[in-house]
Order: sequence, then C-alpha cells, then structure tokens
Amino acid sequence: MDPIVGNQQKRNTYWDNIYEYFEKERTSCISRSANSLMHRWSTIQVKTNKFCGFLAQVERRNESGLNEQDKICRAKEMFRSLLGAPFQFEHCWNVLRHNPKWVDHCAKEKQKKRPAATSSASEPIQLEENDASQAAFVNLERPLGRKSEKARLNKRKSSDSLCANLEGILTDMQEAKKLKSDGKKEILERACSQTEQLIQIRKAEVDNAKARDQELIQLKQEKIKLERAKQEMEIIMMDISSLTAQQQHYIRQRRLEIIERQTKTT
Repeated sequence: MDPIVGNQQKRNTYWDNIYEYFEKERTSCISRSANSLMHRWSTIQVKTNKFCGFLAQVERRNESGLNEQDKICRAKEMFRSLLGAPFQFEHCWNVLRHNPKWVDHCAKEKQKKRPAATSSASEPIQLEENDASQAAFVNLERPLGRKSEKARLNKRKSSDSLCANLEGILTDMQEAKKLKSDGKKEILERACSQTEQLIQIRKAEVDNAKARDQELIQLKQEKIKLERAKQEMEIIMMDISSLTAQQQHYIRQRRLEIIERQTKTT
C-alpha cells in the first residue's frame, strides 16, 4: 500500500467498500446496509472498549492465583454489574485483541494512566471524515503513516533541490571565472571554494538524513516482527479449553496459519 494515498478514503467510500466485502463474504441470510454495518461496528467498538477498561483494572490488581481466563471472567462480571447487561461481544474481542491497530490503541490508553480506568475504556476510537482507516483491520506489516512519509519525502526533495541549485551556481561561477581578468580571479576562486564546501556539507546532511530514514524503517520493521512473534506465541500457547466451539475453531485456524508460515520461512 502507498503510505501517502493508501489511507485517503472518504468515510462513505470506506463503508461502501465494507458493505461490498460483507455481501461477498457473508454466509447467512442476514443482509445489512452500509449504514447498518457502520452502526453495528460503533456498538461493538463502544462495548468492547468498556470491556477492555474493566479487564485492565483486573490486570492492574495483579491478584495471585488468577490465570488469563479468570481475569476475563472477572472483567465480564464487572461489565454486567456496572452496566446492567452481559458482555455480548467476547467473540469480537477475541478477534480484535490480536490486531495491531487495536493493540496500539489499548497500549496508548494504558500509558495515559488515568485515575478512572472506565473513563478511558469508554472512549471509542474516533472515525475521522478523511481517515476512514482508523476503524479498519490492518495487516501485521503496517506501513508508515501518510503524514510522516510525505514529510520525509518532501524533506529529501528539498535537500536534493538545494544541492542541484548550488551545483548550478558553482558551474556558472566557474564559467565566469574563465572570462574575468586576473585581478578578479582570487575573489572568484575564494567564492568557488566556499560554494564547494557548502555543497559538500549539504550533501553530507542529505546522506545522513537518508541513512537515518533507512535505519528508522529497519527499526520499525524489527519492532513489527517482534510484536507479531509475541502475538503468535500467545495464540499458540493459549488455553482454549474454556472457549466456545466457534472460538476454538478460530484459534486453531490461526495456529495452523502461523505454523505453515513459519515452516515456509525455515
């Protein structure tokens, strides 16, 4: 995906695309409009955010003797007790919890360290008018952000353009030097020398900027690989004995995909 234009979908276009995908992939007789799908996602998003807030509270207590499933049950009990209804979207949460965009969102919420965890959990992820990708599921290999990529390219183009202009000035000065009298040669030579030094400095700055950009990209790629490895290990080691048949089927499918991919890379 081109990081500059890949996320530039209007809201209506984005949900129309989701509707087309839904109609293509659905196996039940239930049909939904694009507007219905958008409202359905909004409901899932809000309820799941609240559940994540309750689960974060349980995890911060760090009670001994509780495994992962026990903590999930505690969070569901808090959800029912405080909101007056059971949490009906655990199957959705099981899909979202391993999604990089969702993981990033939850990590940012934890870093805020607000006094009331439920207040942070109740804030939905906003779907901006010009950035419909905020609600989209993404691949594990996430591209650079549109704004940061565009800024990086503009900075590189600006530096390259400056070097080209300086080289043009140097060429003109060298041509003029040949036509000037002996009395002006010393001044022109000094100006040429200073310009050459400036060009070398600017070229070095451009080369350093390119090297830093490449290093940053490599670091981000390594971070993504580590995060994916961690997520895949959690899936492989997950205890699915207490899950529903549908949830167990999903986890087994993910495990097969992970094993197959790792086998191909070895």
